[in-house]
Amino acid sequence: MNETTSGIFKSAHEALTFAYRFDSQQYGRSAMAIALANHAPSGRGLGGLDGAGQAGMIRRMVRNQGELYEALARARYLPRTLHCSCDAPCCSGMRPNLAWNAAIRTIGQMSIAATPGCVSILGLRCGIVARYFGNKDIDLGRLADHCDVHRNTATKHNGLIVTWLRGQPGKGSERAKPGMEAQAMQAIAEALEAAGLLIVER
Repeated sequence: MNETTSGIFKSAHEALTFAYRFDSQQYGRSAMAIALANHAPSGRGLGGLDGAGQAGMIRRMVRNQGELYEALARARYLPRTLHCSCDAPCCSGMRPNLAWNAAIRTIGQMSIAATPGCVSILGLRCGIVARYFGNKDIDLGRLADHCDVHRNTATKHNGLIVTWLRGQPGKGSERAKPGMEAQAMQAIAEALEAAGLLIVER
């Protein structure tokens, strides 16, 4: 007989989506909070101040996993752009999310571990990381030209950094090797489960 432990979120993905997309001041009760309302035990709502506190607690738990793991979670779950209401004629209605940019820079700095023995440029690494995390406006060839490196160098760096982030699939008798993002998500999921925030069937 399966036993279900009491929690709020079905998965770490759901918890992180809630925590990094919650904005009680601008949006009030978030769409995710409404969607999850049926999963919250009595007295543990996810809207307003309760939701803000829950989001802050999850973010603190992620921060406790270390700088790289936190940056990976922020890069994956923070919105890349935010709404802008400055009403300037030149405004597109969106602005860069500086917190997302900071996470990309942190990962870019630490991704030097993926390029041992290479002459590595921070701007190139950050561009590759931003592209991996969803900025499809970045063209690898143009990025190489901008960073004044050969396009083959950019391609090599892209392969190394993406493998570092994503991991390697298993081949034959060789087991798959999880990348840094999978390792981060596993550590965060374990922390959330230990804190009783996940609904777990045993």
